[in-house]
Amino acid sequence: MSHVRAALVASTVVVGALLAGCSAQPGTAAVVDGRTVSQDSLDRTVAELTPLLGEAVPRDVLVSLIAAPLYIEAAEESGVGVSTVEIRDQLDQVAEQVGAETADWSESTIELVRSSFAAQNLQGEDPEAFAAVTEELLAADITVNPRYGRFDHEAREIVPITWPWIVAGPAAEDAEGTGPVQDSPTTE
Repeated sequence: MSHVRAALVASTVVVGALLAGCSAQPGTAAVVDGRTVSQDSLDRTVAELTPLLGEAVPRDVLVSLIAAPLYIEAAEESGVGVSTVEIRDQLDQVAEQVGAETADWSESTIELVRSSFAAQNLQGEDPEAFAAVTEELLAADITVNPRYGRFDHEAREIVPITWPWIVAGPAAEDAEGTGPVQDSPTTE
């Protein structure tokens, strides 16, 4: 009986170590070509955008934060970029319009909104640069914290992770109500 217990403990330790090695560092929401999107940045951006949008889904916000630097850089290179001052003003105006408090906006919130304007400007003014950003995103090495899912390069979105050995009951829905809760890390 003690051999069985020792084997169980040993296998649990080994599996735990393997799973920990596959996940991102604690406090990391995603890593994009070595650039970290922190969990704190994601949480703060979601909190700041929710009063303005009515709801900010963490998975969607994370996708935007993953792509943001690419769109911002391409827009600046094409001469259609937007300054952080303009974005702060835009955020303040929207906050006033919806009756929310204006905030000391975080860098990640400004970056996300700035990249949204940059992507729109690129689409309208320099479609080739916009397409190049899409290609760069497809080629990027992106690892997402498994609590959000995995990054699907073709769809350019984070999709839930499904595990064939986990059967979720009807009450096992995640916070966004998009499917079964699956907190196990990936091997990506």
